Amino acid sequence: MNRVRRLVAGLTLLTALAGCGTTGAADDKRITLTVDDFGSFGYKQLLREYEAAHPELRVVERTTAFTKHHELLTQRLDAGKGTGDVVAVEEGYVVEFRNRSADFVNLLDLGAGDLKSNWLPWKWEATLSADGTGQMGLGTDVGGLAMCYRPDLFKAAGLPTDRESVAKLWPTWEKYIAAGQRF
Repeated sequence: MNRVRRLVAGLTLLTALAGCGTTGAADDKRITLTVDDFGSFGYKQLLREYEAAHPELRVVERTTAFTKHHELLTQRLDAGKGTGDVVAVEEGYVVEFRNRSADFVNLLDLGAGDLKSNWLPWKWEATLSADGTGQMGLGTDVGGLAMCYRPDLFKAAGLPTDRESVAKLWPTWEKYIAAGQRF
């Protein structure tokens, strides 16, 4: 079997990859599209909606623990079989796959270049192949946004200490900076 070509993340491109799936049981003529992810992506409802909008597809989500997921991806790519049609890769692991662009679909061939302006430059470049000629994936986020604070220090600075009031301190970046200056 030829080396399996797969996609890193990019659930918005499921339609373009439908042909990569396999056919189902003899009584079910739908194409099975396998989505491999790790942890809790919260995609179950989205995948069901996608499947309903594309009755020719059956979408199967395979969720594996974080580290095991990335180990399995490497093993499956090495074996040339078993990877999902759409595969999530945590950005910390992307660098391990940049030299394996032949194992992935080049999203530029599917028109992803038209979407480049939707990504921050560094986020776009993070999923380019090592030689820069292929787009191996499309990042889904730019990292978590969370705020940890010490209520005792906020109180000493004259700032609110309960979670809801603290959250209201910075509805914009400008107000976030102003709250930091007050602190």
